[in-house]
Amino acid sequence: MEYVYRFRTYPDHTGVISEVEQHLKIHRQAYNHTRHGYNNKQNQVNAGSH
Repeated sequence: MEYVYRFRTYPDHTGVISEVEQHLKIHRQAYNHTRHGYNNKQNQVNAGSH
């Protein structure tokens, strides 16, 4: 069973908002890079089966 934790944040300190945005940007890029690699690998496997 998988659990999803949700935390609300209320960044109000100077510099915290830009730091949170930077973290989100890094995580989004890592996710997209991993997903792209996974999709390309799946396409290569499917192309070889035809």
